Amino acid sequence: MAREAKGMSMRQLAKAATVSGSYPSHIECGEIADPGTEIAGRLATALGMTLDELLAVEIPEAGSIATTGHDVGPGAAAGAK
Repeated sequence: MAREAKGMSMRQLAKAATVSGSYPSHIECGEIADPGTEIAGRLATALGMTLDELLAVEIPEAGSIATTGHDVGPGAAAGAK
């Protein structure tokens, strides 16, 4: 994660981005999927990055968060009655 790469604690990032102390944690654990452009921009600035750079670093990890663990492949519904 960009925050860890910069050596910042969640509390340091929150303070620098002027968000609540728990907000970065909620984003990192996937509880907040879309913090909005304004807050994401403040987080990026606090990390010394552009918004585009932050998104390029963080979005690939979101793919694993979005999985449900349910079998949704071909034939998955065949066994359900």
